[in-house]
Amino acid sequence: MIALTSVDLFNILRQKFGETEAKAVTEYIEVQAEDKMAKISLLINKDLENIRMEMQKTAATKEDVYLIKEEIAAVKNEITKLEGGLLIKMSETKTDIIKWVFTFFATLSIMIIGLYLKK
Repeated sequence: MIALTSVDLFNILRQKFGETEAKAVTEYIEVQAEDKMAKISLLINKDLENIRMEMQKTAATKEDVYLIKEEIAAVKNEITKLEGGLLIKMSETKTDIIKWVFTFFATLSIMIIGLYLKK
């Protein structure tokens, strides 16, 4: 596509139609181009405004962020409580395992000593 300036267009039309007609056609084209540009600019501005409104509808407000932070803090507290409960259960289980291992060891030791003395 060849880009023509107003001066280039005027010179081409002047050679074919004369100065008055070339000036009139060039001015008409400039007015139409400016009108089209104004309409396009208006449409772009409307689209931008619609996009801004949509972004405002979906954007998180400070209150939303505050509520989310509160929920996160509540979840962290719940996790901490659960973790504490699990640690207690694990220590109880460890103690039970140690008791059972000692009981089996003592029982086996007594059995071995009994078998040894029986001979």
